[in-house]
Amino acid sequence: MNICNMKSTIINNHTYIGIVADGSEKITLKVLDIYGKMTKTIQTQIEDGMSEMMVNLSDLKMGNYVVNAFCGERFLKAIRFSKEL
Repeated sequence: MNICNMKSTIINNHTYIGIVADGSEKITLKVLDIYGKMTKTIQTQIEDGMSEMMVNLSDLKMGNYVVNAFCGERFLKAIRFSKEL
């Protein structure tokens, strides 16, 4: 599994993450604030091939965050972003 990109690093309510999977796999996204506190966890099943996953971030407060992507226990990628109102 490979995380390609996040559509935007400045987000209002949601964004899209490009993912390429080699078969059906479970992905976990862990959103951390600038202090390292986990603010949100998202788990979903990704099917084989390239897809875009819509990530709803409307419940986050304005600020800077990082989303860490995992496939099972394997770390894939960290993406920094800013949440605006």
